[in-house]
Amino acid sequence: MSGETTTSPAADTTVRVSAPAGLTVLMTGDQSEPGPADADGRRTWTSREPVARDVSVAAGQFTTAERTTPDGVRVTTGALAGAEPAADELADATVAAIDDLTAFLGPFPYGTLTVPQLPDYGGGIEYPSSILQASPSEEVLVHEVAHMWFYGMVGNSQFRDPWLDEAFATWAEAVVHPTSAEGLDRALGVVGDVGAAMDDFRTWQQYAARVYGKGGAALLAAREAVGEDAFDAAIRCYVDAAAWTVATPDVVAAALADLPGALEVLEEAGALDAG
Repeated sequence: MSGETTTSPAADTTVRVSAPAGLTVLMTGDQSEPGPADADGRRTWTSREPVARDVSVAAGQFTTAERTTPDGVRVTTGALAGAEPAADELADATVAAIDDLTAFLGPFPYGTLTVPQLPDYGGGIEYPSSILQASPSEEVLVHEVAHMWFYGMVGNSQFRDPWLDEAFATWAEAVVHPTSAEGLDRALGVVGDVGAAMDDFRTWQQYAARVYGKGGAALLAAREAVGEDAFDAAIRCYVDAAAWTVATPDVVAAALADLPGALEVLEEAGALDAG
């Protein structure tokens, strides 16, 4: 398959991880300090996330850094020796990403966010209140932080409606980073519906072009068609209405019902069914 295909409800989740004492564990949820090493030289790390769809765990020789956003979100980052960016730089960039996104999406959905910096595989992957960051790119970081709203808070069937998380995260990234928006200039002309299911894409390139590219471009065009303030307010209503559920495109359409210009753009792109 070209991408993720899970559909998970949000659940009150506790994670316990046993790891060699020389390793640091970074994972989904509000982590407590590990207990002392046992007779086998292992420590147990525990975290709790009341609204986790799934979890991530990274264990390694991380140097860590912590920051707290003005709204009280505790950010913990980790980096391996020689990694770029270093933990302190990554923490500052993560706080900046949260600040930029909350300006138009509303409050951050979680009380904590952990971000281990992994070797550069050219991307990243989102989990509730945790990101496995495998790129030094700040644009990628913003995209993954945006997934805390679109996938973490507003869930979706990633098989049936992959655009509901990836197109929205691409749109949010492009709002924050104009360079990302420039890359979407011609994406509206891509052939095929944004709202297709995963089994409709023959290759990863086709999936990326339609879901990330055309989907993100359609949301940007819809925002431009009706005005930034009106569109962003409608999306905040969508986030509020769909919070901690598994959303569908019909919920997006309902949130945009008073903005026919936005609906027209998304219908033309094949993200929503026509009227």
